[in-house]
Amino acid sequence: MWGPSACGRNMAGIGFYLGIAPSKQAMSSKQRMPWVRIGAEGLTIIASILLAFAIDAWWTNRVERDVEAEELARLYDEFSTNRTRIGDSGWQGGAADPSLSIFEMIDEALRQGIEVIDVPDELLAGMIDTPTFEAETPVLDGLVQSGRISIIQDRAILAALSIWERLLRNATDQDINARNLVHEQLIPALIEHGDVGDVIVGKIAGAIPSEGATSIRVDEHLKGLVAQRFERTARVRFALSEAEAAADQVLAAISAAQDD
Repeated sequence: MWGPSACGRNMAGIGFYLGIAPSKQAMSSKQRMPWVRIGAEGLTIIASILLAFAIDAWWTNRVERDVEAEELARLYDEFSTNRTRIGDSGWQGGAADPSLSIFEMIDEALRQGIEVIDVPDELLAGMIDTPTFEAETPVLDGLVQSGRISIIQDRAILAALSIWERLLRNATDQDINARNLVHEQLIPALIEHGDVGDVIVGKIAGAIPSEGATSIRVDEHLKGLVAQRFERTARVRFALSEAEAAADQVLAAISAAQDD
């Protein structure tokens, strides 16, 4: 007989045969899934990945710090050399005093109505002397141009390098202005006002006589050029003293970083 109970038993049997009806045993096995073990394994995998990232980051940072130390050592040598070049450039004891002495001679002559004065050749040679300062910064330039300046993380060093670059540009500009004044205006004016050819040739040859003088015709124009020579030389000296201080600041910052 087919009644409700018999039908239910037959359907359950069919389901068991087909494997689609859950049994108490299957329900029990699901409840016993090892979630704790699975969670622990998952955490272990995540921890391993994070540890690998941390080790990679630590190694990358160490490599970068080693490279930074090498570049700082090279920068220190470079700035030590440029620091010495500033003192040896010739501007620190150059043409300022000769220019001032000649200016005073011209000024006194004009006030007394004297048109021609005898200027010692040594003073003339000093006034037309054009020392120059050229910084060589291949290490710094290479870091900046390649974008690797970011390898330096010390803010004090970066700030000092920025100040150095700005002051160096100013010193270079002042140096060029002073030399241009001498070559483009002062020497042509001296040639017009006197026979200074021997002094110029001797200066080029490095054989200026310690004694002797050249007669120079004086006027307000020449006086003004000599005054400009003195002024521009003073500007170069001041600009170089600032660059010198900036170089010292870079060296001090590098030394402090190397000591840490």
